[in-house]
This record gives sequence, C-alpha cells and structure tokens, in this order.
Amino acid sequence: VSDPALRNRLLFVIGALALTRVFAAIPIPGIDVNALSQFFANNQFFGLLDIFSGGIIGFWSLTLLVISLLIKFVLEEYVRLPIPKKF
Repeated sequence: VSDPALRNRLLFVIGALALTRVFAAIPIPGIDVNALSQFFANNQFFGLLDIFSGGIIGFWSLTLLVISLLIKFVLEEYVRLPIPKKF
C-alpha cells in the first residue's frame, strides 16, 4: 500500500485482531475449563447460549471479560438516553 495513512490503519487492524486472538487463548485464572465445558455440554440452555456466542462463553478467556465490559458500557449509555414524551 503506497498511502501511509491507509497502511497504518491496516496494520492497526491486523495488530488488534492478532492481540484479540492471543487474549482469547488465555483462560481466566481460577476457572476450571474442563468442568465449565462439561457444564455447557450438559445444560441445554447454556449450551445453546455458548453456541450463539461462538464458543467463547464455554472457555472463559480474557477476551470474554473485555467484551462483556464493552457491552455493559454500551447498554448503560442506551439506558441514559432521554425517552421522548410523544411517539
């Protein structure tokens, strides 16, 4: 890529994806991954939830913590939006 701004953006995106994959491979300390995966395999509701999440809930990695915090902050911002009095 000849444009330096575009090259920097592409390198940032590739680096962010690589860092996310590294954090997805690190389990949270204190969590028994085998017992957790067995729980999700035996429970129908949580197993389905794990399937829809792409399997990240059953592994409990550092990425899950970051994503859950981001979702929490976004939902809090939507709750704070003013509700119009007339529809």
